[in-house]
Amino acid sequence: MYVEAELYNPGDIYLTTDYENVVKHGQSIHYELNTYANPDMAHLKYLKIILESYLGDADLFVSFTNPNPNLSDHDYMSRRSGIYDEIIITEEGMQNLNSLNRTIFINVIGFKRTQFKIRFEYEYLPNFNALLEDAF
Repeated sequence: MYVEAELYNPGDIYLTTDYENVVKHGQSIHYELNTYANPDMAHLKYLKIILESYLGDADLFVSFTNPNPNLSDHDYMSRRSGIYDEIIITEEGMQNLNSLNRTIFINVIGFKRTQFKIRFEYEYLPNFNALLEDAF
């Protein structure tokens, strides 16, 4: 059972940056991927959100509508007990919408005190790759 007594929000984050932090038991750390901070998100084929727990265990929750996704209100979740939790979101997304062209709320919730890193892997759509190549 989670007790979400504390909420820490480091602000907007970027696809090209890894984020390291420590979360306590019952604490949640909230991140937001915004299209204004990451304008190329509209051209992604897929996005993989990777949570690597160096010490302890934390869980990963993602939502398109809830700014504080949790166990009972989320669109995606990963609650593995190993080192890695990951979520993959494709450009078709849910209901065949481009789910990568909007704000994505990410929450890391500590099951135990955990030192972790969150990072992103992604691939652009073929037509955007062609535009990038033509620009050079």
